[in-house]
Amino acid sequence: MRPIELHNLKQGINRLRVKGGASPSSLYDLQNAYITQEGTIVPREGTIRTATLTSSTVGLIAINGIFNVFATSVQSVPAGFLCNVLVNPVNPAVGLKKIWYAQPLMQFPYVVAEFNDNSVYHYWLQSNGTWKANTVYKTGNIVTPLASPNGLAYQAVRAMPPNFLAAPNFHRGWNGC
Repeated sequence: MRPIELHNLKQGINRLRVKGGASPSSLYDLQNAYITQEGTIVPREGTIRTATLTSSTVGLIAINGIFNVFATSVQSVPAGFLCNVLVNPVNPAVGLKKIWYAQPLMQFPYVVAEFNDNSVYHYWLQSNGTWKANTVYKTGNIVTPLASPNGLAYQAVRAMPPNFLAAPNFHRGWNGC
């Protein structure tokens, strides 16, 4: 449907069907705007700009009261914002071009990002929260740094081999006291 510019409305919203087509002095539907008493259309106010970010950040999504922006390296952002670092898995030196999709998926951002080399990758930015000292993390848990947020998340991996299985008549080198 092609857009039609309206200057002066006399009837407001009218959903009656009339012969000869719709009247240019009335509307069938109106979204994100209102009609003044003079008959002019005024768009609703949008969001208020609360911060100015660097041009290195791309995209914006709000999840759990935090504004998430995306970049290929750590960027300083104001309070209430979180900079998530998205790295191209093939060539980490390529910059971020555009965020095609960013929505919450199971309480974490799911992002489809395009890089300057026109490659597109999908990211699910899950985290078990910020790192806490003297806390046991299971293999696979993902945490973010507490003291100096760098936009990266870290996954817990096993540092030593798993506990050995007990086997009958097999000496492990322990003499027992």
